[in-house]
Amino acid sequence: MRATRSLKLAVLALATVVLVAACGGKSDDKTGAAASPGTITTVKVGVLGLVADAPFFVADSSGYFQQQGIKVEFSTFQSGADMIPAIASGQLDVGWGQYTAGLFNAIGRGIDVKMVASAGSVDKNTTSGLVVTTKSGIVPGDPKTLKGKTLAVNGSGIGAQAYLHDVLKQAGIADKDVPIKVLSLPNQVTALASGAIDGAFLVDPLIAAATAKGDAKLYGTNYQLAGNVDHQIATVLYSPQFSGKKDLANRFMTAYLKASELVNKAFGAKDQTAKAEVAKDLMAHVQTIKAATDLDGYYVTGGSATLDTKSIDMFLNALKELGLVTAPNVEYKKSIDSSYAEAAQKALGSTG
Repeated sequence: MRATRSLKLAVLALATVVLVAACGGKSDDKTGAAASPGTITTVKVGVLGLVADAPFFVADSSGYFQQQGIKVEFSTFQSGADMIPAIASGQLDVGWGQYTAGLFNAIGRGIDVKMVASAGSVDKNTTSGLVVTTKSGIVPGDPKTLKGKTLAVNGSGIGAQAYLHDVLKQAGIADKDVPIKVLSLPNQVTALASGAIDGAFLVDPLIAAATAKGDAKLYGTNYQLAGNVDHQIATVLYSPQFSGKKDLANRFMTAYLKASELVNKAFGAKDQTAKAEVAKDLMAHVQTIKAATDLDGYYVTGGSATLDTKSIDMFLNALKELGLVTAPNVEYKKSIDSSYAEAAQKALGSTG
C-alpha cells in the first residue's frame, strides 16, 4: 500500500523521531516448520506514512523483504499509540511507538505486545527540540527563564514533556509553573508567530521555518535537554501472534536491520550515495520526497538491535512523576524479547 501524507503528518513523523529494529527465532508457524523456498508470506505493518518510517520503506523498496520471502502490507496510522490496540489484537503484525505514557499504561494494564528492538534514538546530530520566541525573555540553556512561560507540545504524555520535566526538576522549578498547551506542530508555528505561546517543541523542517525570520530561536535540542546523552526514544512492537512465528519474525527483522544500516549511513554518516538510495526508496511511499535534496531538512535514525532500559526508565520515571503514567505496575521488561534481534544479527553476520 502506498503511504500518503500531508505536510502536517510529515512534521508529526519527525517529532518523533524515529525508527526500527531486529528479530529472532526458528519456526515459521505453530508447527515449527520453516518457510518453503519460494514461499511469500504477507506481514501487516503499521506506519505513519512519513520519513520517520524510513527503514520499513527502504526494506520494502530495496527488495530486502522480498529476499526474505516477505510481502509487506502497510497500514497508515496517526500515531504509534493508535497502533497498540491493533498490534495487541493481531490486526497488525508489526508496529512501532515512542516511549509515551500511552505505551507504558497499556503495558501496565496487561496489553500483550513484545518490545523487540529500538526504533529510533537521539544523539548529537538531532535537530528536534525546544524553540522559543525572542520576545519571551527565555534565554537558551537557562531553565530559570522558563518559569511562568507557556510552552506547547503536540500530544499529552509524550517525550517532550519528559524532557521538560527533567530540566525543570534539576532547576528546582515546579511543573505547574510552566503552563503547557497541546497543539499540532503546524499550529505551534502559527502560535509562536502570533505570540500566543512562548515556546514549542518542534522538529525540522518546522524549526527552520520558525527561526528563519529571526523572531524565534532554538532553546536546546532534545539531545541537549537530556543532558547531552545519547538515548533511545522508541521501540519496535510485535503482536503476540507474530512473535510466535519465529522464523518469519526473524526474517522480517533481518531485512529491517539491513535497511536500518542504510538509513544510518544516509543520515548519521552523511553518506551521499546512501542518502540518494534512501530517497529513491522513499519516493515509492512518501509523496513529498522527489529527490535526495528533499531529505536535507530531516535527521532520521535507523533501528538498533538492543533495547536500552536506561533510556526507557528515563521516560517512564519522568512521566510517572508528572502523573501521566497511571498504571500501578509497569513491568515493561517482561515485554522485552531480544531473541529476534540476536537471530537477525547472526543472519547478517553482525557481532554488534
